[in-house]
Order: sequence, then structure tokens, then C-alpha cells
Amino acid sequence: MKKRYIGAVLFVLLLILYRFIPATEAIPREQVTALSFLALCMILWFTEFIPLGASALVIIILPSIMGLSTLKETLTAFPNPTIFFVIATFALSSALMKVPLAKRLLLSLLKISGSSVNFFLLAVMGATFLISSIMSNIPATAMFIPICMSFLECYDKEEDKKRTGRAFMIGLAVAGMIGGIITPAGSANNLVSLSILEETGKISVTFFEWMVICAPIAFIILPVSWLLIIVVFKPAKIEKAKVYDFKKSLETLPKPDAKEIFVAVVMLTMIILWVLSSWYTQFDTNIVAIVGMAIMFLPGIDIFTWKEFSKEVSWPVFLMVGSVLCVASILTKSGIASRLGELLFNVTPGMSASVLVLKLALFISVMQLLIPNGPAVIALTTPLVITAAQEVGINPAILTIPLCVLASWTIIIPLSAVPMVTYSTGYYKVTDIGKVGVPVMAIVSLIMCIWIPFITSVVL
Repeated sequence: MKKRYIGAVLFVLLLILYRFIPATEAIPREQVTALSFLALCMILWFTEFIPLGASALVIIILPSIMGLSTLKETLTAFPNPTIFFVIATFALSSALMKVPLAKRLLLSLLKISGSSVNFFLLAVMGATFLISSIMSNIPATAMFIPICMSFLECYDKEEDKKRTGRAFMIGLAVAGMIGGIITPAGSANNLVSLSILEETGKISVTFFEWMVICAPIAFIILPVSWLLIIVVFKPAKIEKAKVYDFKKSLETLPKPDAKEIFVAVVMLTMIILWVLSSWYTQFDTNIVAIVGMAIMFLPGIDIFTWKEFSKEVSWPVFLMVGSVLCVASILTKSGIASRLGELLFNVTPGMSASVLVLKLALFISVMQLLIPNGPAVIALTTPLVITAAQEVGINPAILTIPLCVLASWTIIIPLSAVPMVTYSTGYYKVTDIGKVGVPVMAIVSLIMCIWIPFITSVVL
């Protein structure tokens, strides 16, 4: 509560006093104003003294108040196909929650994992990982929490239950975030970053190209994360009979009905069309997503009603995505993005792409602590890294894609929505997730500094 009051006071003071900040030859008045606008956005994002959705609306009108652009000009960045894709992904999430597809996936993985608690953890992480590749990370993670909680009831000793619960809840959050990079549809952050890359850097990355670049990273990091979790947190062993009983409880699921089969067919078709869109432009990813959503409402099918769907949509996220695109547009047009890029990355001609990726990883790790908001970090940093890449003569995607990956993984401190979902269960402390998160971030940074420059040169 105290942070909110401080945020409100800082916001009002800066909004009044920014006009008195002197301009210089290096930073003219427009760029001073743009920097002040950026600072106001950061206060809104970091302190959250008003709700996220309200902050997004305030951000949209700020450029008009500060003389950076008219409201009409600011809103030209808002009606972007990205935000409609985001709405469609919430429909997919809602459809999956209405039918037991996720539980069937988990059961299939459990049959492979045997009676080992460690391999059961891997199965749960694997299911979350796969589901989050095609839907929002938050519901993908949340849908497996009740399953894990019921499994933890199999433990007799409270200490064993807490120790294992810590591993499972951190594992769910980490797997959900990692899975979100497999496809562009896995996270709104991916879509925002690619949209800014296309508009500012004039580089288009297709659905298939993204998968070729990012999916290998995800499939490497998942088992690495799992190994780190079982080594650091050491889940307690349990009797085989209890694991067997838990599996049997999942096997009581009814046979797939027509609605469940229909949802599975629609989602599989959408994934196929998203992949084909890399070669056949008529299968636009946004159109495919919206058509898939509309099909769920057809008479006689009625996977959900509009009222049910409206409850599933995170309208604050919808508004946030739109406002982030507006922020990126303002920063780019004012020229301050280019100026900050020079100061932040200090790039010199001939600097290798690998070194830039490592510098970016370090910067994002710090930014996560200051602004635990993926879209906000992407809005602030994407224009900067595109400018930096252009100055050293490399493909902007080489920096934009790692930025998107790293900004989406808030695994040092659980301050963003995905880890907060599992943190709220009470099984782990704030500092626990960093015991796995810090080494994971270090490993993925090293992988990306080698892999991204190479594969980007081949694919793009």
C-alpha cells in the first residue's frame, strides 16, 4: 500500500515538473519530454498505484497531455493485429479449461514417468511446457496447480509435503515460462516484440521461423531446469502404491465426448495452419486465431458462451499490449530510443553479435528486478536493441528474439503473473525461485549467444 502512495506522488510531481527539466544540445526538448513520458510509464508499471488496465488507458492519453502527439496519432499504434491475436489466445485457454484435454496429456506423460516423484515432476513440467506453447502462460500454469496439490496430499509428513511442494510449484512456473517461447502464440510478449520488430526494424519473422529459432532452446532448457530443481530442492520420495492410486484417479476421466474431440481438432488444425503460414501467406496467423475462436461459438457446438469467454479474457492485458505498442511508437518517433541505445549498449562498429546478446542478457536480468513486467520491459528495450543492431550492421532479430525470451522469464524473483500464480500457494519463499532461475538465465544466455546469431543467419 505504501508503494502505491509513493508511486502516485512521484507520478504527479514528475507530470508537473518535467517541463522545467533543461534540454541540451545532445538531448533536445522533445527527447527530454519523451524521457519524462518513459519515466511516468515506469512509475505506473512498477508501483501499480492504479490497476494495470487503468494504467494502460492513462499511458495512451499521456502523449497528448505532454505534447508528444495527438490522441489520434498515438492510437494509430493501438489497432494492431497483435492485440486481436491475444484475445483469440484467451479463447483457446478457455476452451482447454472447459474440456479435460490437459489432464489427458498429463496422464499420458505419467504412464511414461513411472512411479518416481522426480519423473512425475518432469511429466507435470512437460505437460505445462507443451500447453503453454499454444496459450497464455498464466492459465497453462494455473490449470496444473490443482493436480499437483492433490498429489501432494499423498504425503504423510508435512516436511516432505512442503519440500516436494516447493519443487513442484517452482517447476510449474518455470515450465510455463519456458514453454511460452516455443511458438509466437505462447506469449503475448512474443507477439508484441515481433510486431515492433516488423514495424521498426522492417524484419518479419514467420511462425515457423520463430519455432526453428526458439523451440530448440526451450527443449534444451526444460530438462536442465528440471535437473536443477531436483538437485536444489530434492523432492521427497513416496510409496509406489500412492503414486499408482493417484494415476488411477486420473484414469477415471470419462471418454472424450464430441466437444472435447472438436476442441482438439480445431486446435490441431490451427497449429498446422500457423506453421503453414510461413509458406502460404493466406493463412495469416491472426486470421487463423480469430476464425478458430469464432468456430467455438457456432450453434450446436457452443464450447462456451460469450459471457463465459468475457470472464476468461484478461482485459487489462489486452489494454496493456495496446499501450505498450503506443509507448514503443512514441519512443521511436521522438528519437530517444536511438539515443538511449547509444548510452545503454555502447556499441561500436564490428562488435560481435554474441557479445551483444550477452550484454543484453545482463541488462534484462537487472531490468526484471526493477520492472517485473515482460511487456513493459519489451516496450522499453525493443526499440533500443533494434537501433543497436542496425548500428553494428546485424539483423535486429538477433537481439530482439533473445530480448523477448529473457523478458518473458521472470525467474529470479517471482514478481510477475506466472510465478505469482504458484507463489500464492505458499510452498516457496521469494528467494527460492532464484536458486534455479539465476543458473537457468546464465545457461540460456550462453546458449543464445552462440545459437541465435548462427540460426538467424540461416533462417532469416
